[in-house]
Amino acid sequence: MRGGALALALAMPVAVPLVAVATPPERGAMMIVALRPASQAEMIGWAARADAGLLGLGPVPGTLIVAGRRDAILRETLRHGAVVLATSPQGCTGRNDWGA
Repeated sequence: MRGGALALALAMPVAVPLVAVATPPERGAMMIVALRPASQAEMIGWAARADAGLLGLGPVPGTLIVAGRRDAILRETLRHGAVVLATSPQGCTGRNDWGA
């Protein structure tokens, strides 16, 4: 048990800033990251049901950049095994290659 407490104490100074940086804003641009297989069409559907505006593809395959209210987006994406991270609209790769 003592080693676990030491590991936790060493991890906290790194983990807390990372969580703070990755926490999406209450309203604004966010990146949806699918943790389970999902098509872009499905992810776009989740965003639409959360009244989020689609800004473009994320910088990593399987991600989308959306703008909207965090609570609504989180509610919808968590149901489908996805997470939402903070991002900026400049993280988009564009809208030209959306596919299902």
